[in-house]
Amino acid sequence: MNNDFFSWDTLKTLTGVSTATGLITQFIKVYVPIPTQVLAYIVSLIILIAVTVYNQNYRNIPLCFLNAFISSSLASNTVSLVNRLT
Repeated sequence: MNNDFFSWDTLKTLTGVSTATGLITQFIKVYVPIPTQVLAYIVSLIILIAVTVYNQNYRNIPLCFLNAFISSSLASNTVSLVNRLT
């Protein structure tokens, strides 16, 4: 049985990076005094750059800055929805 909830292949997808961004942001937002959406963007950017470097696809690093907007906004909206439902 495969116990890898997150793998490099999972983190290459929008779903994977958004889920990881949402989870990490929720855990560290109480310790970092910046707006949650900005924190989510930074976390998403770090994850995307790490995945890009791991895959040795350095020419796609500039795209990480744009893709981080998409994944962080998805993660932030999901977190907002969960907070409203609870």
